Amino acid sequence: MNNKEYNTYVSHQKELVDEHKKHNLSIREIEHYPIYVTYNGDNCIYFRFESNLNYFRADEGMTLKDIARELVKDIPYIKNVQFYDEIGYKAGIVI
Repeated sequence: MNNKEYNTYVSHQKELVDEHKKHNLSIREIEHYPIYVTYNGDNCIYFRFESNLNYFRADEGMTLKDIARELVKDIPYIKNVQFYDEIGYKAGIVI
């Protein structure tokens, strides 16, 4: 992805995983990792991780399937994702 903040986040996550591996700690892959998405009308999807309140902007034209593929490829502990549509009051609807 071309988002600088996202790439910084991914780099930090990889560093954490590498640090765990140095100490022979196992890394469990997480299924249905929650990803919250919203759309702001500029032909881009915005997403965030449950542990992060900041949204990352996906590249223009990316679909949810593209984002899921990118997340699984980039972050070592994500096995697959579950998208939640963030509607008013931060109530999520599973997509």
